[in-house]
Amino acid sequence: MSLADRVKAAKSADTSTVGQREEVKSDLRRKLHYKVVEGLGPTLYN
Repeated sequence: MSLADRVKAAKSADTSTVGQREEVKSDLRRKLHYKVVEGLGPTLYN
């Protein structure tokens, strides 16, 4: 495995973890949003 191969592998691994992190972050934000909306729903519409 040459240095260029290692660099390529590291970059592809890095971009995949960044993508996963963004996905997890948006998923958590969505869950939190729904939790807040469900919690406030009855008080907002009464």
